[in-house]
Amino acid sequence: MPYAFEVESLSISRALIKNLITVNPILLIDFGATRTALIVFSGRSIRFTSLLSFASEKLTKDLALGLKIDLLSAEKIKVNYGLESKIKVQFQEKTGDFKLEREITEDEEALKIFDSSLSQLVLEINNFIDFYYAHKNHEHLSPNRNEIRRILISGGGANLKGLDSYLTKRLGISTIVSNPWINILPDPQSRIPEEYLKRSLSYTETLGLALRGILSE
Repeated sequence: MPYAFEVESLSISRALIKNLITVNPILLIDFGATRTALIVFSGRSIRFTSLLSFASEKLTKDLALGLKIDLLSAEKIKVNYGLESKIKVQFQEKTGDFKLEREITEDEEALKIFDSSLSQLVLEINNFIDFYYAHKNHEHLSPNRNEIRRILISGGGANLKGLDSYLTKRLGISTIVSNPWINILPDPQSRIPEEYLKRSLSYTETLGLALRGILSE
């Protein structure tokens, strides 16, 4: 029997916002495999949400198409190198009875492909922020506290190397990879290995739902 039904924005916010309170509005961006969720959390509650069709798997498909490689190889490049340079790609070709393997440095080309894919995402995020600012009169915040000054990213797509720096540069807002254990453990950075912290980003909603059960007891 279902215990409770909840929209994902509530679960994500509960997992990522320390003590569920902020001074300035914070933008949460959850990068899923099939969609991207945008959430503005201000004070003690969610103020505005939206879903974008952009998904982490789109980067894999664009990279595979641009570099003319299979999806598995593109996913490995995305996971291992992301937006960092010096990407090396291995190609295997059959010529008669000989297997030819060659290594090519594709750093600039791959980065251009990523940038092209992410530019549309940045545009949509900016439009989302502009719309929020145009309708923020309900916030009743003082002028020095009504701007989004921080972005927290989560979801499996947040593990893309260099994504936080890329968004900081393109959006002009400090962007950091979130920690979905922040309201569960007193010092998650020291208690959970980095690899597990990265994997847990894909389970942000699950951890938020678990918190609901604990807090409601």
